[in-house]
Amino acid sequence: MIAAGLPPEIARRLDAELSKLTGRARSQAPDLSYLRGKRVLVTGAGGSIGSELARQLWHAQLEELVLLDRDESALHALQLQLEGRALMTSDELALCSIRDLDALENIFAAHRPQIVFHAAALKHLPLLEKFPAEAYKTNTLGTANVLQASRHAERLVNISTDKAAAPSSALGKSKYLAERLTAAYGKGKAYASVRFGNLLASRGSVVHSLYHQIVRERPVTITHPQAKRYLMTISEACSLLLEAARLGRDGQVLAMRMGNQVGVLELARTLMDILGREAPVEYTGLREGEKLSEQLFSPTEQPVAGPCPNLLSCQVPPLLPDQLSGLSTS
Repeated sequence: MIAAGLPPEIARRLDAELSKLTGRARSQAPDLSYLRGKRVLVTGAGGSIGSELARQLWHAQLEELVLLDRDESALHALQLQLEGRALMTSDELALCSIRDLDALENIFAAHRPQIVFHAAALKHLPLLEKFPAEAYKTNTLGTANVLQASRHAERLVNISTDKAAAPSSALGKSKYLAERLTAAYGKGKAYASVRFGNLLASRGSVVHSLYHQIVRERPVTITHPQAKRYLMTISEACSLLLEAARLGRDGQVLAMRMGNQVGVLELARTLMDILGREAPVEYTGLREGEKLSEQLFSPTEQPVAGPCPNLLSCQVPPLLPDQLSGLSTS
């Protein structure tokens, strides 16, 4: 299912429509053979991306899968989905904030993960514009902590966003700094950052909001009639992450060839057609830090063909934690 809270049939139909809207072919199933017998750790495992990634990794014949999150309820729900029970006694559950380096070091020392997927983040742009220090402390300093704790890992993927390209928001700036940190730690290693478009499966996604407004017969709120976004399904996102862990090098930034950006108004109309309902549209105006349309790379970045046909790649300037002084997201 591509969007939390949508009925499965609606989700399947919207998934099919997405290929038409973007003009993008469906991605191929990733090669998971490199994961066999490995110890893997996922930060933010209880979130939208982390939990779906955990479900796919669950069947990859790992030696160990460590699920790390600061939200105990999210870990409970994930264990229930994976194991059919949630006793919360497993050593593979780690309750920890990525802001706490000492706690991270202890967990990494105990489990010695060979592959790390870093999905923990704050992500809601309007709220982070009001609280930019929180974006910096979690998305930037928290990533520095994860990279430090992961220093002995063979592979690492830092999950980023297209908002890190020419960033105009606290969210984008904090994630761009995280990419630069990954570039510094990843020199000569199998590390990469992955820029995503808007994920239809994530909590609070645009599809989730539109669906609930339409079925409750409320006005559909859209920031601007020309607003456009890159859209991905959760399965595409996880396939990209798994490919990035296999192929990423030197802390490079990877992004999928996304095809066309989709108008948010067009997306709303598509969802209305699927639901067989109409709803009035209200334009609320772009919020602070928001762009009319997104881009995968900034004008100063020079993307080249990535390690496989559906990926593009660029390098960002490396940045070590001791160089963060004086930098901020505000």
